[in-house]
Amino acid sequence: VRHILFAVAPGVDVVALRNRAEQTLLQVRCDKDGRLFPQLAETLSNCPTGTQGGMLGWLTAGDCAPEFAREIFGRVEIGVLPRLVHSRHGLHVVEVQERDAGRQLRFAVV
Repeated sequence: VRHILFAVAPGVDVVALRNRAEQTLLQVRCDKDGRLFPQLAETLSNCPTGTQGGMLGWLTAGDCAPEFAREIFGRVEIGVLPRLVHSRHGLHVVEVQERDAGRQLRFAVV
C-alpha cells in the first residue's frame, strides 16, 4: 500500500485541503503508467513516507487506524481507491499495489 496524506491540523483550511486531496486523487487515477503517484507523494504528503513515494509496505488490519483498515481491507480491488480515505490523521489518497489473502496453516504446523 502507498498513500498521500493530507493532514488535518489546527488552522488548516479544511475545504481547501479537501479540494487539493480530491484534485490529487483525480490526477493519480488518470495516470495510467503509475509514475505520478510517487512524485506527488514526495511533494504533497504530510507523512514521512512521502520521501519513499508514500510506500507503507505490506499491512495487516492491526497495523493501521481502524477507519483506515476498514477502507483498505473492506475492498478487493487493486489500484488507486476510487475515493479519499478519511482517518484520524486526515485525508488519504491510497493505492493498493498488491493483495495477499494468506493461507490457512495446518494445526500441526502452527
